[in-house]
Amino acid sequence: MDINTLYHERLLAYARQARTLTYLDQPDYSAQQKNPHCGDHVQIDLKLNENIVSDFGGKVEGCAICEAAMGLAGHALIGADVTYAIALPLEIKSWLKRNMAHPPLDAMKHFTLVQDLVVRHQCMLLPFEAMAYSLKEFK
Repeated sequence: MDINTLYHERLLAYARQARTLTYLDQPDYSAQQKNPHCGDHVQIDLKLNENIVSDFGGKVEGCAICEAAMGLAGHALIGADVTYAIALPLEIKSWLKRNMAHPPLDAMKHFTLVQDLVVRHQCMLLPFEAMAYSLKEFK
């Protein structure tokens, strides 16, 4: 696979978007996750309005795929129902393993080539798993 094909403009735009995220003041939920295989590290901050994600913040230190996934998460999760947000990492994992025909998020079509790179699946999952982990106390 040509690296320029994987790191195309839309994926890199999501990575740039992630670099603009900041920590939220007084988040309702927050979590950190680290990928022990490559060192990617994310912190997710969330604010909720009842059971809807109303604000998303945090920081990512990682590869372009992890950064792009963080940018996608920040874009896609605003307005999402908590139940959906908690289930999303399992859907993404299923899609990455090609157990689903269509990505769980329409914009995830820009990440299709990551399906072929099993060693990079965790890089893409990390922001979504941190988000779901932060919500584990949600009632």
